[in-house]
Amino acid sequence: MVPNYQRLPARFEIPGGERHSYFGQELLSTDREHAITIFLVSSTIVWLIGLLFVAVAAWIGRRAVRWSREEGVRTRLAPAAVPTLEAAV
Repeated sequence: MVPNYQRLPARFEIPGGERHSYFGQELLSTDREHAITIFLVSSTIVWLIGLLFVAVAAWIGRRAVRWSREEGVRTRLAPAAVPTLEAAV
C-alpha cells in the first residue's frame, strides 16, 4: 500500500511582518489520495519556440520596412497630380 505522505506540506506559516499575525491553511487533505497531472516540456523545445517567435517578428518587421520604403519611392517618383479646373456654371 502506498503511504499517504507525498512530501507536500499540509500547512504553511507566513512569518510575522510589521504586525504580528498568523495565517494557516490546509493545502491538501490527508483523508484521501489526490491525483496530480504533470505536463513537462523540454527547455530546448521552449527555446526553439521562442526563436521561432523572434524569427517571425523579424520577418514581419523586415516586410513592413521594405513595404514602406517601396511606398516612399513610388510616391516620390509618381507624377504630381495636376488639379483640373472645372468650368463654373
